Formats: sequence, structure tokens, C-alpha cells
Amino acid sequence: PESWARFYTSPERLRSRLNDRSLHLIHGADAARAIYAVAMCTAELPAGRWLVSDERMYDTLQNIIGDPRIRRFLVELLQEAEVQELLGVECVDDIRLGASEVTKRIDSSHFWRQFGIQPLYPFVCGQPDPADRTA
Repeated sequence: PESWARFYTSPERLRSRLNDRSLHLIHGADAARAIYAVAMCTAELPAGRWLVSDERMYDTLQNIIGDPRIRRFLVELLQEAEVQELLGVECVDDIRLGASEVTKRIDSSHFWRQFGIQPLYPFVCGQPDPADRTA
């Protein structure tokens, strides 16, 4: 996710993300486990679709703010009163980061309970992938 800064190619594209910074992820191994659990389930399942995440919520901005280009965009955007009000600050260094600063949009706890499993691989910014056996 640190490399996701490349998707924000202008201050305008970043501005569109500032209003909803929540990010929900799932590791490929956990996605595979979820698919397998559904495929192997012999019980009658409720009709519908499942939205699955690792049950954690992340702050998109926290993952990309280390990119110098993103910081320049934020400095530019913070010249606007609307953005200052939205972020509650006037300076990039004062921006509050982390899951406590964003709103949870996906609750997949019902899925994990239904199948009696839990996600094993949460994303940790700056940490190696725990499922990577080559590291």
C-alpha cells in the first residue's frame, strides 16, 4: 500500500479521497481461505453476497503520506479552508492519522462467524508479509 501513492497523480485526485480515508484489505491467503470455506460448506447458506475484509480498518492517508509528492499535494490542498475544516488542521504535520480517524465501512465479522474461521494475515504498514515464505 505504500506504493499506492502513485494513484494520486494530482491534488484533485487526492482531494477526492480525503473525505473517506477508510481502507479495508484482505490478504490473498485469507481470501483463498474464505473462498474455500464457502466451497466446502455443506450447510444451507443465506442467499446473498459476502463482503470480506481482514476485520481491520486502515487509514489510506497514513499509508501514502510518506511520499514527498503526496505531502506537496497536501500542503497545496491545505491552503483551502474547506480542506482545513475537513482535516481539522492547517499544517500537514498536524494531520491526525490512523484507524481512529476514519469510519469503518465494511463489517465482515458475520462472514467469519458463519464459517468459524478468522483472518490470519493483517496488513501492517512497513512490515514484511507474514505469509511470504521467501523472506
